[in-house]
Amino acid sequence: MATKRPARIFLPALIAACCLAIFPGGSVLAAATGSIPFTQPPFSTTCDANHDGVVDGQDVTVLKLYWKGFPVPDIDCTYDGSIDARDLAVLMGEWTGAVPVTDAQAMWAMETRSASADGYQLALPASFDDRVGERVTVLLILSASGNPIGAGEAAIGFDPTRVTVHAVRTSPSLWTEWAERPKPPYGSRLVFAGGRPHGFSGTGIVAEMDFDVIAPGNPDFHIEDSSRAFRPDAAGTPINLFSDQAPSLSYEGSAPSPQAAELRARTVTLVPVHAPTPESPVWAVDLSSLADPGETASYEIDDGVSHAVQLEDVYVLSRAAIDNRGFRVTVHSASGFKADWQVNLAWPGTSTAGELWSRFASWILIEVAAALVLAILLFRRR
Repeated sequence: MATKRPARIFLPALIAACCLAIFPGGSVLAAATGSIPFTQPPFSTTCDANHDGVVDGQDVTVLKLYWKGFPVPDIDCTYDGSIDARDLAVLMGEWTGAVPVTDAQAMWAMETRSASADGYQLALPASFDDRVGERVTVLLILSASGNPIGAGEAAIGFDPTRVTVHAVRTSPSLWTEWAERPKPPYGSRLVFAGGRPHGFSGTGIVAEMDFDVIAPGNPDFHIEDSSRAFRPDAAGTPINLFSDQAPSLSYEGSAPSPQAAELRARTVTLVPVHAPTPESPVWAVDLSSLADPGETASYEIDDGVSHAVQLEDVYVLSRAAIDNRGFRVTVHSASGFKADWQVNLAWPGTSTAGELWSRFASWILIEVAAALVLAILLFRRR
């Protein structure tokens, strides 16, 4: 019978008990021929992807790793066979970690529109015809009229023959947890996907976009029909958004724009997140905290053996990075900001490589002992 849950593997009780004793986080799911004591956690752990008993930013890292990809059951919070903004909304509702503080500027009060309905809206310059050769700012705004919005995905379309993207800022923002942010080359659309623990109500900024006006005429800025938003409940309930034909907000002069913060630190310690896959365990770290706050960025990674550049915020650790317990990374922000970092890895629950090998050796010894006991029992039956 087909199932959306992880497959069950039946093992002798002794082996299963050993597995659960060594991997209490639940990396191994086993149903034994004997009984194994199990204590149900006091809260739902549907979205506890790394099985640490807490639903927080580390689980968002796992979600980003499989975003719009293979539906790993550990992070498919809605069991619908896809990893998307709906799963992020459920995760936001189950959040049990510390709640990040939202910048007050992101809750910018919109005097020209009250939160009487749920939906996205754009704040645009009053005219583009007299702005050729200038740089203008467009704001993506989200309104939640009553019940909170936990997560959403918005796609912004425009005419690239009239405007080109200079930079995209996602700080300050209503969203504190991001699953997808625009990366160059931008083309003719920008996609944003993020959420906020326990959701929010009101009206505020999701993102700010700087465009260079290269030709007169209407750039045809619009919010695409694929844009969605969800409640932070157990089902990730979809929200009926007001039509994208709602009139855009207009402003004269310049829209508010925060200045890029300077990164002073050059060494950081990151805790890898264990992300289970159908093939093998994966360790990954989220590099977005190293970039200029709110800016999209690319990451030039040197693990001591190979050198590569990636656009994704989540870096799946190479064998060399794990062996060296760290790597170097140069962050290139879209605005031209550049920073060199030495990343040191602090493995959860361990402090030295020796402890990791000791744990692995203990697991091997217990497996061998369990196999010997099983062999003796089978021999006696004969």
